[in-house]
Amino acid sequence: MKHREVRLTDGALKDIDNAVSFYNQIEYGLGRYFFDSILTDIESLEFFGGLHQQHFGHYASPAKRFPFVIYYKVDEIFVDVRAVLDTRKNPANSAQRLKR
Repeated sequence: MKHREVRLTDGALKDIDNAVSFYNQIEYGLGRYFFDSILTDIESLEFFGGLHQQHFGHYASPAKRFPFVIYYKVDEIFVDVRAVLDTRKNPANSAQRLKR
């Protein structure tokens, strides 16, 4: 198992921010719980990046506690998180988003 540095793109950060806002509208504090949970999932990619199946040309790691998938690319040094997308949305939109 190789240790790599995890980086988040601006798009992934925006995805997380939008999800936090969504969950805070449902119940105060739920957004913070989402943030903490998804951050733990993302941090695990330091060691487990590259072990997931690929979808839409990216590795896809399902979140543990929420219906989201973390899409990322791997090279020798970095794990680049490109998107954090809700699985309840149209998969065609996810594919289109990841082509950009």
